[in-house]
Order: sequence, then C-alpha cells, then structure tokens
Amino acid sequence: MEYSVKKVAVSSINIEDKTFIISTADNTGNLQQSIESIGLLNPPYLYFDSLQQQYQIVCGYRRIQACRACGWQQIPACVIGQGPSQSELFLMSLHDNLAHRTLNPIEQARAATKLLTCFSEETIIKNYLPLMGLHPNFKTLDKLRHLAALQPAMQDAVVHGTISETVAAKLAD
Repeated sequence: MEYSVKKVAVSSINIEDKTFIISTADNTGNLQQSIESIGLLNPPYLYFDSLQQQYQIVCGYRRIQACRACGWQQIPACVIGQGPSQSELFLMSLHDNLAHRTLNPIEQARAATKLLTCFSEETIIKNYLPLMGLHPNFKTLDKLRHLAALQPAMQDAVVHGTISETVAAKLAD
C-alpha cells in the first residue's frame, strides 16, 4: 500500500466516520500530554474519501483526538494512495491495533463484525480469531456477534468489567 506523508488540516478529517475504528477507549489524557511534550511520534494513516471530500481515519483515531485537544490545526499524516479496498484498509487498521495492544472483548466483537462484511465465517474463524488470541470456532464467532449487538451501555459494562462477556452475550439473546 503506497502512502505519502503530508500535512493535513484537522478540519478535513471526518472524526465521525468510524468505518475502520474498533477502539472503545476515548481517554486521550496521557497521549495528549505526550504530544504536548514531544510531539506526534507516529502519524495517523488516512484515506481520502472522494465522495465525502474528507479524510477517513484508518489508523490513529486517538492520536488525532489528542492533537485536536492540543489545539493543532494541522497534523502530519500518512495519506494512503487510491486503490486499496475497504477490506484492505480495515485489515491495516486491525493489524495496527493488534501490533501494540490486546483488544478487549467489545473491540474483538467490533472487529469480527467488520470482518464479516468482507470475509466468510470460515475465513474469519480460521485466520482472524486466532490473530486476536481467540479460539477458532463458530461458538466464539457467535459470541462476538452477540457482544457487538449489545446496547452501548451494556458494551461499556463489559469493557469496564461490571458484567462478564459471557453473561452479556447471553443477555443479548
């Protein structure tokens, strides 16, 4: 995938577009402090949506939020060239997240749901559940579907450990 590093106006980035975002964390406090202290070490990856005439965030949603909170009007970004499919861009986002952290159950559910729009159940079970550290079987995928269908308040309860993911998945039924 080809990209070029460019300065991008923060106002040209569609913060509301969550096409490639799976993260549940909105807290950018430590990240904001880091950016204020030493700058943006790892530029986000963006893709220009020609229909919306705005950039979509592929990787780096929290970094962009932190830069906005710092009052930045422009940020350096890796702008991906035309050509990759939505599934390729999502896989880039997924691998970026998996490279530096373990996904929580709701993030895994969001990832599985997005993968289901691009790949067969068999492909997800075989290739992507193990990548996320999950058992590669239909039961796991089904549980993720249930978690993804929960209301936001229930998803937050799972993320914060107020309710177990097993109980939440059963409640989704």
